[in-house]
Amino acid sequence: MNRGITNRNNSDRETELSRIKETAVGAVVRWAQSDRNELTMRSQVNRYMEASGAHNSPAGEEGIMLGRRIVAREILLGCITPLSREILRKAEAMLLRIAEDDAPRVKRGRGI
Repeated sequence: MNRGITNRNNSDRETELSRIKETAVGAVVRWAQSDRNELTMRSQVNRYMEASGAHNSPAGEEGIMLGRRIVAREILLGCITPLSREILRKAEAMLLRIAEDDAPRVKRGRGI
């Protein structure tokens, strides 16, 4: 019985993650086509990056950056069909900039 609950919870999480990704892809497409609502687009992209687990890396900042770049490419794949090649390049550059500029920084504590 626990497995059913676990599977349902995983399915719900996957459905929610898919919805967040679709929202991010749509925001990138709208921004790339119109040059409007950049902050909304950045917010949706960062929301998906966080929800996808890109911020969770045992490798510290380097791992987080790699995870965010991978997720940026994943979002970009969703933009291929609706965008022309030229606009797709613009979207790619922005997604990689978001991956780097908006990444959370790992705080390093001082030893005693």
